[in-house]
Amino acid sequence: MNARSPPTGFPHTSHTMEITQWVTTFGLPAQSRGIKIKDHSVALLDSGIDATHPDLVGVVKESQNFFWPGKDCTDTDGHGTHVAGIISATGAERIRGAIPGLPLNIGKITGVRGFGINDGVLTNALAWALEKSDVVSISLGVPHAVDGISDLVNEAVKRNKIIVAAIGNKTEDKGDADYPALYPGVVAVGSVDDNFQLSDFTVQSPAVDINVPGRDITSCYPMIKGGYGTESGTSMATPLVAAMAVLFKAYFPGTGVQDFRTWLKNISEVKQVNGYDYRAIRQEIILLK
Repeated sequence: MNARSPPTGFPHTSHTMEITQWVTTFGLPAQSRGIKIKDHSVALLDSGIDATHPDLVGVVKESQNFFWPGKDCTDTDGHGTHVAGIISATGAERIRGAIPGLPLNIGKITGVRGFGINDGVLTNALAWALEKSDVVSISLGVPHAVDGISDLVNEAVKRNKIIVAAIGNKTEDKGDADYPALYPGVVAVGSVDDNFQLSDFTVQSPAVDINVPGRDITSCYPMIKGGYGTESGTSMATPLVAAMAVLFKAYFPGTGVQDFRTWLKNISEVKQVNGYDYRAIRQEIILLK
């Protein structure tokens, strides 16, 4: 069925921060110099990518269009290119991501955000992604459990694969968390602002493992849309955590989702807003060695 789901990322224009500034704050590009980047990858399930973008040239390892089989994975929306830049942008022109040049396996699962994701498309794409990469990043979601996804998540946990997903954004007609973030075997991500306080749009759920910067993030956009853009959402926070998962597994081979969750607790602190306890990443250099 087609699940009509609100977008997990939406435009903002005030108090913007280039993702380059955030990844430098946490020291992620520096940490990435200690690994063989080409030996690792993230499978990114989203609206595709503009592979011609000067900051993303060469990062696509494999791609498959599950939304429109037989077509390429060109991103006409911008959401997928934006999150791809957060992970892998090389800085060739402007944006440098968390792990510059990290290979991406691109699974296109939607054409335009906000118009829902087909359950079968999501299931097939996740199965593909788990064969391509040890870390999967999903910045889109659906409001219900999906047949087959639970089994894939459980199998991923057994194989020490890490799936990172956005918990979702609150809108006028939506306040509930999204799947697949609600599955116990998935690392669920929320957002904090530039003061490391919970973003007002983030869905509040006990399922959230960590909240990282996701408000007013400037990253890559398709060249036909100007090349760069600023967005807010748990979508923007999720790829940052996915990049951290890659670094974690690179420095600590053989680890899985529970090990990563323990590490996330070590780099975050518990805060509270209106009776809701949440974990926010600390504003400091992250050391993995």
